[in-house]
Amino acid sequence: IDLNVTDADGDSLVYSFVDPFSYNICHSKPFNTCTWASGLFSLSNILGNQTSTNPPMTIDPQSGIINCSPEFAGVFDFAVKVEEYRNGIKIGEVIKDIQYHSLPCATASISDESNARINVYPNPSNDIVTINMSQLSDGQIILTDILGKVVFSKSFTTKKVQLNLNSLESKGTYFAKVLDSAGSVLAIKKLIYQ
Repeated sequence: IDLNVTDADGDSLVYSFVDPFSYNICHSKPFNTCTWASGLFSLSNILGNQTSTNPPMTIDPQSGIINCSPEFAGVFDFAVKVEEYRNGIKIGEVIKDIQYHSLPCATASISDESNARINVYPNPSNDIVTINMSQLSDGQIILTDILGKVVFSKSFTTKKVQLNLNSLESKGTYFAKVLDSAGSVLAIKKLIYQ
């Protein structure tokens, strides 16, 4: 993530992570900060990564470039503090709360050919959507929201399945995961309910 921030006066900027502010901020200082979810999450582990293969989110103190590799989908709140120095003396700071949305990705194990054989229409849709599977007649469709939460699941025994999107709690972007009868993922299709 490149925030692409520069200083018009040529002052030096120093970037760091700080605890984000609580969304119910009163109008007087000091402002309350959010309490991190217990367990995995903290200022030193914003994404809650659990393995050494995905290191914690980092920020370069000189450029402000943020590197991250989340292990799961979700919305992650954090704050970046930018301190401004002129001739080695701190003259100001700004703190910006940020929400980072990590979305589920189609995995490399899903072949393009398999994904292409499954069509979703109309897409976007405002009510009924059809999923047509030209070479599959039984399996399961799992619908998730952008956070990866399962919002709908349906087994099928025909090549064409209709889903009523009006049963969903809210409009937005969803992902339809199509599994065969053995539970292997054949396709993940983005679906927009408007």
